[in-house]
Amino acid sequence: MTAGIKCLELTFTIPEAEKVIQHFSEYENLIVGAGTVTNVDQSQLAVEAGAKFLISPGFVEELVDFSKNKHVLYIPGVLTPTEVVTAYNHGLTLLKLFPSNLFGPTYLKGLKDPFPGIHFIPTGGISGQNAKDWFDAGALAIGIGGSLTKGTNQEIKETVKKVNKQ
Repeated sequence: MTAGIKCLELTFTIPEAEKVIQHFSEYENLIVGAGTVTNVDQSQLAVEAGAKFLISPGFVEELVDFSKNKHVLYIPGVLTPTEVVTAYNHGLTLLKLFPSNLFGPTYLKGLKDPFPGIHFIPTGGISGQNAKDWFDAGALAIGIGGSLTKGTNQEIKETVKKVNKQ
């Protein structure tokens, strides 16, 4: 993609999300996945459309086996230490911290200390202005939604450039 986006999550809050996933899956050098996945039916649609990963807002146990069988990455959403332990005990070490904006980067740092083998991708309220704070707190990657999609094409490109430098 011309803006420098390398990985794109398309959520099942979008009408006919599987069609949008299929469209973007045809782009070269772009990894496309499905977000806000809450059940196996959505996961099946996403994988058939070309999704390379599945992200849910919470931990969905059925998606652990589904993703293993389909050889697709599953990243569940977590917020509390109990949810982190539940995901970890199911073999998952890459987790979405959601909604991260409610607690901020210091909360992520607090989670990283007792869970050094877990990698977190905070989402919710992340922007070009606060991305560095999240990386400094230990984020492996960040999810930018609304703040990235607002503005002109040039403004979006500038935001992507700013985040990619961090």
